[in-house]
Amino acid sequence: MVSKKQEIYFFILNRLLAHARNIHRKPLWKRFFCDLYPEMELVHAIPDQLKYPEIDRLDIYWIDVQARIYVKAFLNNKQKHPHGEQILHAIRELIEIVPEEIKLESGVDFSIFMT
Repeated sequence: MVSKKQEIYFFILNRLLAHARNIHRKPLWKRFFCDLYPEMELVHAIPDQLKYPEIDRLDIYWIDVQARIYVKAFLNNKQKHPHGEQILHAIRELIEIVPEEIKLESGVDFSIFMT
């Protein structure tokens, strides 16, 4: 059975990998204007996160580092991130299922994700 955490990660992978594939189907000269760094930064660690169904400290690290990079890029330039609202909503869902004790122990400021 797939956990809620894994469903969220699968959703993010599905959206962003499809977006990256579509970018690379464009003519070469158009690809130069597409920056996929925030998207690839977000998804590169997800396969490791999918191994375990429960929330752990690695998920907090992913939220604090990879998700923060993506969210900052999205908030600064929304038109370049076609699935940005959906991804931001998924990240917020992930934060909601993090147990309060893990949130408190981490010391991470989650406020950027709630704007």
